[in-house]
Amino acid sequence: MEAMGSWEAGGGWKRWWRGPAKLDGEWIVLDRARAEEYRMADMLEKSVASDFAAIKHPREALEFVAQYGLLEHGIPGADDHRERWSVWEGRARQVSDLFTMYRALTGAMAGEAEALDALWKEALPNVLTRPVVRVQREGRTVEQLYVKPQDPATDEELFLLASRWIMAIINVGLRGGSGEHHVEMWIDVEEPGHFVIAPMPPNVAALVYYQAALHIVQHDPLGRCEECSRFFHIADRRQRYCSATCAGRARQRRWARRKRAGVVVEDQAVP
Repeated sequence: MEAMGSWEAGGGWKRWWRGPAKLDGEWIVLDRARAEEYRMADMLEKSVASDFAAIKHPREALEFVAQYGLLEHGIPGADDHRERWSVWEGRARQVSDLFTMYRALTGAMAGEAEALDALWKEALPNVLTRPVVRVQREGRTVEQLYVKPQDPATDEELFLLASRWIMAIINVGLRGGSGEHHVEMWIDVEEPGHFVIAPMPPNVAALVYYQAALHIVQHDPLGRCEECSRFFHIADRRQRYCSATCAGRARQRRWARRKRAGVVVEDQAVP
């Protein structure tokens, strides 16, 4: 994604809060007293969508809030700085399903038998039969969008169903629960006359889906880390891990196993 440091917004970016948070019963609560204000424009080059899709436990949600803030709340001046963990858990699973579906679809259409098998045997019964739910505010369902047909007879019909499901999830997610998504024209202050169309997601939730949409429309090759299962943009075909940290952990484990077996060889895995 293109650096936005020198771009100047025509209407200005909303500012949001991020900082320490705690789990209070079923609620993720931002510590407003220790939170800091930031511009969402500064997050465009961060891996917000991948970080969000990796959330499986409340502690990971708290780490996310410290870096990016709450999904829909936390606007300066707002009274509400808490969100239900169950909402976070469901949305994180949905974004993870989205990336999994995208990888399976692109693989199947490229002729990968394993990916096609995953679409028929896993994605179809477990994901593609679910309605896509649009939520305006926490706990309040506004609309359920059923993606049809639900019973594809051919590979081509399955591909179309998966594509429509991805499209529906993205379009609902881009609204971030607010019912709207903004786009503005920006200029480069260092090069007058150079214009760009820039996203104006209303909150962190919409930014997550915006980044996911970029991965999909740009046909980014996505991998899944063999160590932590996190999705990441593959820069090298040999890449098996999302970071040097995960590669190092896996390398140390393999080294210890080989040492116990009396065979130690150099590890060439690419992080």
